[in-house]
Amino acid sequence: MGRPTLYTKALGVTICERIASGESVRNIALDDGMPQKSTIIAWSLNPEHDFYGHYEKARELRVEVMADELVDIADDGGDEGVQRSRLRIDTRKWVLSKMKPKRYGDKVEHDLSDQARDFLLSIS
Repeated sequence: MGRPTLYTKALGVTICERIASGESVRNIALDDGMPQKSTIIAWSLNPEHDFYGHYEKARELRVEVMADELVDIADDGGDEGVQRSRLRIDTRKWVLSKMKPKRYGDKVEHDLSDQARDFLLSIS
């Protein structure tokens, strides 16, 4: 069976459900009956395509799933080991900070001295 290249609503829903649950497009595309990664990406980049809005929503939901996983990994007392759990948490935190920097990125505070503030005000 070849890879489907024609978009159907059912196929789009299946792909988006899997993305929303945390799967990558790369892994989805490896499965039989799924289109190639390049095809999924092409659908997702075209604002005129039906898939575009659904894909964006699925990506938003995926971020929330990843954030929830952080607590699950931290609370898991399994045999994985502390170092492996820390790596999994740190990786997800980094990805979240890139996907949603305003929500999950590092907050930078600027503390200007009075002298610096006066200088900036004088040049504006």
